[in-house]
Amino acid sequence: MNYQSCKRCRRLFDYSEGRMICYNCELKEKKQLEKAYAMLRLNPKATKAMIANEMGVKEKIVDELVKSGEIILSEESPIEYFCSKCNARIFKDNLCDNCKEERYAGVKAAHQEIQDKLDEQNARRGVRMHTRR
Repeated sequence: MNYQSCKRCRRLFDYSEGRMICYNCELKEKKQLEKAYAMLRLNPKATKAMIANEMGVKEKIVDELVKSGEIILSEESPIEYFCSKCNARIFKDNLCDNCKEERYAGVKAAHQEIQDKLDEQNARRGVRMHTRR
């Protein structure tokens, strides 16, 4: 068992994967998110303070939820977040779509390079499938 301290309430809980919040705080957060979604549907131009007030949390929590993709802002929203790489305006996560694609292309190229080297090594060694007799 892996016990961790919840980021919200500081209680110990059995952590398996995902976010570092306990089950009770996760349920509470889901209820708060439902309130925020309802408010954003009615008022897409809501400010961060309005969303935080509706959810009953601090604005810092709203920031975390936007950056994690839990809350997606509309283009009409006065709330501004910027890409951590190129400073373009974004509506969710930490990176804009262009920077995400660029990062993905870099990872894909590195993966292909490693795969090519492994294929070359295997071809030189003459790796074949072996069967039992």
